[in-house]
Amino acid sequence: MKKAVFNIVYDLLPCYKFCHESVERYAKKVGADLIWRQKPTNQRKVSPVDHLNYQILAERESLCDLLKIYDKVLAVDGDVLIKDDAPDIFESFPVGTTYILDETGNFNDNNNYDTQIERIRGAIDWPKKNGHYMFFNCGIILADKQQAELFRVVPEEYVYFPDLNLISCEPYITSRIFRHGFRVRDIGKEWNAMVYFKQDGHFIHFANISDRDERIREYA
Repeated sequence: MKKAVFNIVYDLLPCYKFCHESVERYAKKVGADLIWRQKPTNQRKVSPVDHLNYQILAERESLCDLLKIYDKVLAVDGDVLIKDDAPDIFESFPVGTTYILDETGNFNDNNNYDTQIERIRGAIDWPKKNGHYMFFNCGIILADKQQAELFRVVPEEYVYFPDLNLISCEPYITSRIFRHGFRVRDIGKEWNAMVYFKQDGHFIHFANISDRDERIREYA
């Protein structure tokens, strides 16, 4: 299997440096090529809202081309720290499917995702689970070449949450999954352990916490 780890970290502040170094060690450990985006390479404007997070979405479109070269690509956000004893994720999941965290219902009470999705879903057959619209977290994605087009940014299909405009990738990627029927499965919390929910796992994700810098330093 030809494999790569894709890490987007534009600003190597000390805290993000800890995360990137853990990703670098992990790529070497599992025998994967490390592809590190240190500055924007895709200047295409993809959103009516001008924010760095939307530049990250445009950058993630690189997965379409990378998956022409690699069988699987592990895409890791800049605020993810990988434990040194984490097993090989490429050997843990079979080829043919993309794996991403299903966080349906996790934030609905606070951020009202259901209302946001109701506004934008239009003709998309957006399924529900346990009474909430399904929703995926893009912090860690194990992308398979058979679903490479999932990450294509199509302007006429672009959706975002107007009231939650810092959430850039998730609404669009989730909508693409259901609009086109891409084959994805839940990667599980052990591979995307959210510090916000006091979870623990192989990959620690420091999203949505106000004291992110301090927590990363403390953990590292």
